[in-house]
Amino acid sequence: MLARQGAIFHFRRAVPARLRPIFGKGEVWASLGTTSVTMARARAGRLYAAVEELFAVADKIRRSDRDKLQEELLRLKDETIAEQTMALALLEENAKIQAEVFELRSLMAQMQQAKEFSAFLEESQKKIEALEPLINHMGGRLTEARVQVRRGEDLAVRLVSAAVQAFTMPNTAVASPASQKPLASDLVEPFFKRRAETDKATHQVMGQERGTLRRFIEFAGNRPINTYGRADMSGFLDKLRRLPKTYGKSPRDKGRGLDEIIAEADARRAERLSDKTVKRHLSTLSQFFQLAVDKGYLTVAARIEIIEGHRFQGAEVAARDQRDTWRPNELTALFASPVWTGCQEHFRAKPGTCVIRDAKFWLPLLALYQGGRLEEFADLYRRDVVCNEGTWAVTIAPSIVEGKTKEGTAALRHRRLKTANAKRTIPLHPEILKMGFLAYVETTAPKSDSPLFPDILPQGEDGKRGPRITRWFVEYRRSIGVYRKGVGIHAFRHTANTRLRDSIVDWQQEREVNYLFGHALGPGQGGERYDKGPGLKKVAATLALLSYPEIDLSHLYMPSG
Repeated sequence: MLARQGAIFHFRRAVPARLRPIFGKGEVWASLGTTSVTMARARAGRLYAAVEELFAVADKIRRSDRDKLQEELLRLKDETIAEQTMALALLEENAKIQAEVFELRSLMAQMQQAKEFSAFLEESQKKIEALEPLINHMGGRLTEARVQVRRGEDLAVRLVSAAVQAFTMPNTAVASPASQKPLASDLVEPFFKRRAETDKATHQVMGQERGTLRRFIEFAGNRPINTYGRADMSGFLDKLRRLPKTYGKSPRDKGRGLDEIIAEADARRAERLSDKTVKRHLSTLSQFFQLAVDKGYLTVAARIEIIEGHRFQGAEVAARDQRDTWRPNELTALFASPVWTGCQEHFRAKPGTCVIRDAKFWLPLLALYQGGRLEEFADLYRRDVVCNEGTWAVTIAPSIVEGKTKEGTAALRHRRLKTANAKRTIPLHPEILKMGFLAYVETTAPKSDSPLFPDILPQGEDGKRGPRITRWFVEYRRSIGVYRKGVGIHAFRHTANTRLRDSIVDWQQEREVNYLFGHALGPGQGGERYDKGPGLKKVAATLALLSYPEIDLSHLYMPSG
């Protein structure tokens, strides 16, 4: 019953000898549109039942005269149309309910920022809670109705086509109707064109998203975009949950099917993907199906049914608990280690007489005292270091810089920021100035377009410098015995933020801290749109409050002037 042509499974069923004059061939052959044996068997089972039903009708054709056959076909057609009408009415009813709930939820999200509408929020919540059982009930009925519609359409087309060809064109095979909507694969490249040109997504992000779409099509089949349902998405998310935690980190995974990867993970009892990762895959598919809506291939209600309301394990982690900070004893041990006290020329983790002031020396210090993101400082250029009315600072802003493609040829690349608020000018901390950062800049980056850290080359199509330092810092901390999982370069940002907020005393200083770290300056339109940021001298005074008594770096100070 199953056969494989290339990587795709196909369905085969011999036509009984007595029916071959009607069908004009000896075998039914159809693609199942999947490389998964489990999915192929399930689809073949459904197709087998439909073919057997078709054979039964064909037997009836042989025994009946032409008039009785046409009466039977007309009756069957009427029943099928009635069944489709009922199912479509059910779909329309469900879509209206889904749209109403979607509008209520959107309205609630807007109203939550206004305290004076608390009574309205309570009433809206009650309405939504009252609608939830109906939504769940309608979801089940909707799935059942769609199955009935598809079965009715397939059966009617097969019966009418078989009967007409049996009496008018007995030697012509039965034809299937052409799809009116594009296949999922047809929308992949338009999707990434939008992601690159409109959303300005990085190559790294788009690489992850391309893998998500490839695996979804592998699981659910490359079908017309409007034929996917909630069961396809639920089944795919469950499949992802069975993948090992290391999935996607090995190039070997690209050449293997999901079932093969899962079978290997089962055999070695590997840890599985977290629901946080699974949720990221759903986010990609949400944007993909939104493209189908925007192009008119899918209704808003159909996308809501496919995407929204999926359950994920575990409660959301509070923002303050997502990443730990450095402990005082860890900071003491780290900055008393060879990179900052003296190392061997070619072995940074071994004590020696060399203090090499390069990216490995400066970037942890800048993260600790400036509180910036790693990539913001790793990709700085000489033109980004400025002096404004006697205050030295670095400018964090998006720009176009020189880079290279993965083939090694020269090319311009975009330096992007994480958020719109990340664009800012940050005064340099007094400790950074005392350790001679300006002298380092003058020596290492004499020209405007010279990078401050030429020893870390950009990598990947996005041209990022930070990942090289991230990997080195993990190995360095392990080598000196100051390693704790999750506490790395970015944890300095959390540590600096916490220390500085412990030192401020008024709202104005809080506004300056928000500016330093690239956060929104304040609530409402005034804070977001009209507040252009505090004065640089005031920000510098607030940043100077950041201190680490457990660290002594005075031996690194350089003569001023």
